[in-house]
Amino acid sequence: QAGQHVRFLMEDGGERPFSIASVPAAAGPARLEFHIRRMPGGGFTERVLPRLMPGDTLTLAGPHGACVWPAQGWAEAVQELVLLATGTGYAGVHAIMMAALQDPRIRRVTLYWGGRDEDDCYAGPLLNALQGKHGGFQWQAVLSRASAAPAWHVQDAALAADHDWPRTVAYACGNPAMVRAARDRLCAAGLPPDRFVSEAFVPARDRPATRVAPAPAHPWEQVGQRFSLDGILDARRRSRDAVREIAALLRPGMTTREAVTAADAHLRRMGASHNWHPTYVRFGPDSQSPAVQPTDFQRRLRDDDVFVVDIGPVWDGYEGDYGDTFVLGADADRRRCAEAARQVFRRTREDWLRGLTGAALYDRAEAYARDYGCELVREVPGHRVADFPHALYGRHRLAQAEFVPADGIWVLEIQVRDRTLPIGAFYEDVLLREMADAAA
Repeated sequence: QAGQHVRFLMEDGGERPFSIASVPAAAGPARLEFHIRRMPGGGFTERVLPRLMPGDTLTLAGPHGACVWPAQGWAEAVQELVLLATGTGYAGVHAIMMAALQDPRIRRVTLYWGGRDEDDCYAGPLLNALQGKHGGFQWQAVLSRASAAPAWHVQDAALAADHDWPRTVAYACGNPAMVRAARDRLCAAGLPPDRFVSEAFVPARDRPATRVAPAPAHPWEQVGQRFSLDGILDARRRSRDAVREIAALLRPGMTTREAVTAADAHLRRMGASHNWHPTYVRFGPDSQSPAVQPTDFQRRLRDDDVFVVDIGPVWDGYEGDYGDTFVLGADADRRRCAEAARQVFRRTREDWLRGLTGAALYDRAEAYARDYGCELVREVPGHRVADFPHALYGRHRLAQAEFVPADGIWVLEIQVRDRTLPIGAFYEDVLLREMADAAA
């Protein structure tokens, strides 16, 4: 889809994300175009890319990303498109721009491209030609070295123009600081939050080097070169906030499908680039079942119901994974069941701190669940989490780990169901040695 990206998989286990700048082919073999900025000392641009020759084989993962142009376009209420890009972030919006120019419902397309000088806006001749051909298209180079105001950014240029923000959709791709600032300021100006779509990439060498995880003690625990515990902690914090905020959005009478749609829209507003696993929301009797089992998407939330929110967003290249159970009304059994999942997690985590293996943790969790009148759903076995995508390192399960899991890269999943009533509960979080705000 226009706007997606792929990851180049490196021989050393690392990977590099690059937006697909070419417009999706209607039929036949796809020719993929990438805009790659040379990074001094870069492991890809200075050691791998210069050696590549026609006919060489590359391994790609993807396509990824939810920063895309919808297959059917936007609703008729959307009449303007604003594109914000910095550096080679232009590659991420180029295909979106071209798709919009073919949509007769979009009357105006404006690109703001930030760089240090004119050479950074390397597609200037093409954009000038498009500007002459399409009356509804304009672009503006926002150059930091040429601006009289040092703090002038692409979002400043967009806000200084006369855009009809309630009728606009905005896409931003590039520097994470720009993406965050643009989201806040454009939405404050009247852009509907669900019409801000973004993708933020951080060069691998710019990833924080603090709190780097130690070398893996087991082959199942490999991570990428840019992995850090700080990245995991930030993804965890944002995921926990997201689950609480999504739960507050759900109202009696909503269907499960409506709840999932609202949850995904909220994750995009919060800055998640996409989901590494689908968003799961389960109402009432569906709360007994693991996510892999069918869900009744037409089931409606009741006034006295129990419901589960389970998300897997990607935040700035790190996987978040968090889930919790919520209860409407004051039913004692539903509240007991929801609290059971949290307490089983807390007690099982304490066993991990004492040195139990992953397999032993789930044996303990099974015994703990019975203390609360529940049984453990063993089909939910825990999994890896890391810098995206953890599937590169194997689809290993925590419940099968015959070793003590490392800090910060495993998710402990606890799914319980009541032993007599048709209700269940779910709680999951990353196993971390320092978790002051955990379920405990």
